[in-house]
Amino acid sequence: MSSLENQLLSAIKSQNVSAINALLAAGADPNHTDEYGDSALMEACDSWHDPEKRLMMVRALLDAGADPQYTDKDGGGVLFSCVIAKDANLIEHLLTRGANPNKEHDMGEPLYDWAEFDYRYDEYDLNMPEDPTDEDRKSEEAWLGYLSRLASKYGKNPPDYLIALRRAGALTGREKQITKQAEQGGGGNSLKRVPHL
Repeated sequence: MSSLENQLLSAIKSQNVSAINALLAAGADPNHTDEYGDSALMEACDSWHDPEKRLMMVRALLDAGADPQYTDKDGGGVLFSCVIAKDANLIEHLLTRGANPNKEHDMGEPLYDWAEFDYRYDEYDLNMPEDPTDEDRKSEEAWLGYLSRLASKYGKNPPDYLIALRRAGALTGREKQITKQAEQGGGGNSLKRVPHL
């Protein structure tokens, strides 16, 4: 690893946006990966960074040519890092810059399914304060409406980042399975949500 890349990773860790810009202008590789396979962009997306600085770092790296679709050897990528941070603005920015909401996840399930589970775990410890209605279970969008209503009613964080993923075309595992069956000529089943509750 060159001195520039070492300095770039250090600048990201300290959230020094001006240093990041200077290092990129000096030729630091925006697609550099550390010894664990995490890209500079993944490091910038991590949850411990200040949200405003996180977005500025990500913009600088993307403007310098960082790959928004990079995934490490385990299948994790920049969107996974953003989901952990629950940063809807950053997710939307990455999606407009080419990140694929259906490409990555390192635990054998779609990123969206993991993110939805993680939201319920973090906000409610998987114990929802109200049961969903049949209408709430009709589609993923209805489910997100249910989660949004609960968040408002019980003072929880809204599922904005889940909504951003869905707007960008993120599919549930069930939807991926149905799409694959349809592509193989096997038709498809109803897209009614299969709740995880």
